[in-house]
Amino acid sequence: MVKRIHISLKTLSHAWILVALVVGVLCSFVWMESNQRWQAYIQQNYNAGLAIHDYLHGHDVLPPDIKTNQLSPNESRLADAALWQKLSFVRASDKISNFVLDDSVADQATYQTIRVAVLSKQISYQTDDIPLNERLPNSQKLASLTALLAKFCSENTVLIKFDNSLWRAFDGNALWGCDAQPTDWRLASLILIVAALGSLLTLASITTSKFSEFSEKLKNRFRKKDAFLFEVKGTTELRDLANALNTNIEKERDSISKRALFLSGVSHDLGTPATRLLLRADQIGDESLREKFKADILKMTNMIQSVLSYTQSEIADDIHRPLSLAALVRTVVDDYADMDKPVTFTEPTIAAKAVPTIFQGKSGKQPLANVLHMEQFVVKGDPVALQRALINLIDNALKYGRRAIVSVTGNETYAEISVLDNGQDMSVQELEQLTQPFQRGTNASYTLGSGIGLAVVHNIAEQHGGSLTFARTEEGMTATISILRS
Repeated sequence: MVKRIHISLKTLSHAWILVALVVGVLCSFVWMESNQRWQAYIQQNYNAGLAIHDYLHGHDVLPPDIKTNQLSPNESRLADAALWQKLSFVRASDKISNFVLDDSVADQATYQTIRVAVLSKQISYQTDDIPLNERLPNSQKLASLTALLAKFCSENTVLIKFDNSLWRAFDGNALWGCDAQPTDWRLASLILIVAALGSLLTLASITTSKFSEFSEKLKNRFRKKDAFLFEVKGTTELRDLANALNTNIEKERDSISKRALFLSGVSHDLGTPATRLLLRADQIGDESLREKFKADILKMTNMIQSVLSYTQSEIADDIHRPLSLAALVRTVVDDYADMDKPVTFTEPTIAAKAVPTIFQGKSGKQPLANVLHMEQFVVKGDPVALQRALINLIDNALKYGRRAIVSVTGNETYAEISVLDNGQDMSVQELEQLTQPFQRGTNASYTLGSGIGLAVVHNIAEQHGGSLTFARTEEGMTATISILRS
């Protein structure tokens, strides 16, 4: 069995920094080396232009890579008339560029003009690319022309007429042709550094996304009981964190389970003496005292059952499954209606984004809510727990608000069950405080209860990725359970 190697975030960060440094140094070296070779190549061809100028003045010999021959008098006359296509070595497809180099810095006695024609198979050169109008000697202008030829990949023949002499053809493709150009790695080095940067950013994004995913699961860890523990994956730090949390969660669940088991045993053990106390209370002759005994005993047993109910809501192990929320709510409401309780159900409204169909075209605007039946509005949850939460809210509404109007709303992300009553005695802030165990409102002094009901609803809502909220309306108080749908 191959043992997998887990890398820590510290090691990853060091590796990323090292890779970035190596790639940066390598790309910088390649860029500078390539740039240096290219500049040397351009300078070589610039010097070739100076050498041609000196050759035309008879002061020097041409570099060995430049070949030249003088045109015949007849061809020179054709060149003087710019009849380039009639020259024997010019093809119809050749592109011809004409330049006149004026030695603007020379005195009148030494003033000379150089006419240049460049025959190219691929490129037509522009006069703007050569400093013709600047106060420069012809030697530098001619050197700028040969440097320009070297910048672009093309096979060229340069025709030059110096003063009143015959035209000469210069073939320097061995210097400025395509094969003479050095390999330019500057673009490749730029692509490499961009690709390396993109790869490092992608790896960093993937790593941080795992932490974000872990954080999101941590926030919703009570929502799905079938995926309660965290998956151990990712960097060493993330794996250690997941293992530590899983250990803590298991200890927490074990502690709560033991507490529930203990309370269940206490409830069972107290049941028998409580029953005996009720029987013995019947033997008390004083009716007033007898009823007080019975009331106290019933209150004790109700408190024990409430504690058990709250503890069970904390450790509910039922696996969440898809269910029709509207059908579940309607079933609970129908049970109250059978008992002639003032509980009604408002048909749900399901909001959804507009979904175009093949019958509507691209501009279809019919919302999904118009075609989705209430029973098809599916959520994922524990039906028993949701029923318990809804029953607690309805009981509270009937006890303190005299009626209950139940409704279901939702969208792509959340589903909500709302219970509206006529209660006017308590504020939203006071009700939010009652979500803590054993907290009772000021209006509960003369009603049975132990302050557990809203705490149980709050726990169930959190286990479904939602919350329990309250809102005051003109009609009364609305309690809403939100449920994360998936």
